[in-house]
Amino acid sequence: MSTDDLIGHVERLRAAPLDRWPTRDRILYEAGRLMAAKGYHGASTRDISTAVGIRQPSLFSHFPSKRDMLVELMRYEMSVPTDKARQIAAESAPAADRLLRYMQWDFDWYARMPLDLRGIKEELLDEPGLERFKGELAAWKRAIERIVRDGIHAGEFHDASPAVVSTMMSSISWEIVRTSGLGRSRSASSTLRLGAAEFILRGLLVDRG
Repeated sequence: MSTDDLIGHVERLRAAPLDRWPTRDRILYEAGRLMAAKGYHGASTRDISTAVGIRQPSLFSHFPSKRDMLVELMRYEMSVPTDKARQIAAESAPAADRLLRYMQWDFDWYARMPLDLRGIKEELLDEPGLERFKGELAAWKRAIERIVRDGIHAGEFHDASPAVVSTMMSSISWEIVRTSGLGRSRSASSTLRLGAAEFILRGLLVDRG
């Protein structure tokens, strides 16, 4: 599926109760949940099939291996945000507008993600077969840093380190994933996400007053 297809698929999952999800998506959810609890290597395919309520042969008809499940989860964790960051970075709008719009999208993407991504740690990028995602992470950083450099060159932003900005954003995104589902109301969670985006942006903006 394309990035737009994946985003649309996530919207459909958000709108449906878990027991109404297609089997493939329930497998991904339970795989993500168990990887978060036990680690990638600690979560077995038997654990996952039991959690879904299916036999292992049925599990393997959807995903030939646990790594295939991880790859699919990585697409939501890395591929979609990277494509979105590239799209926004390439636009001609002022850098401040682009950065704020991307941050709002990014923080909302992770906060409302119906699949459990807490077990998707950066060190998993060293696993065989996941090299493409290491490249996508680097591409995401380049896209964010391009927006920051554009803002510096245009006089919108202070001469800040673009790498520091991308690191701050990544840290906040991960914290949102880590603390998802802790019982905050939707309005409170939205206020926190917007506040985080505005905090980063205000630290960059040149005071024209």
